[in-house]
Amino acid sequence: ADLDALRGVALTLLTAGDRSHVDGAVDALQHSVAGRDEDTGRSRAFELTALSTAYLRGGDISLGVHAGHEAVDLALRIRSTRIVDRLVPLTDAADERRSHDDVADLLVRLGALRPSGVRRAASAAGLSSEAVDHTK
Repeated sequence: ADLDALRGVALTLLTAGDRSHVDGAVDALQHSVAGRDEDTGRSRAFELTALSTAYLRGGDISLGVHAGHEAVDLALRIRSTRIVDRLVPLTDAADERRSHDDVADLLVRLGALRPSGVRRAASAAGLSSEAVDHTK
């Protein structure tokens, strides 16, 4: 799983400028996620984040949103700054697809993990930040 994860994450990084790497990234990350168990939550969260990013960049909105929600669920459960930091490329990829309702919902959840991102995510979803900022 680790080698597939490394390959998949590297290819996902390349998809920012060259979409031809999407299929390779998705394939490697699907294998790595499938090889993880519940004891490897942080690794699984990293890989689901990259997988979601690759799906979204490749135009597979439904699978991208699904993997993104799984990554957010793990980030909320594990509470790791490293996981939250790794959500930035996913947020950027989702932002490019924000016109899709499902993506807008994912952006709200991603933004809620980063206090500074609440306004951006709410705006992308067409909501006021007060609608998702539960600190007020």
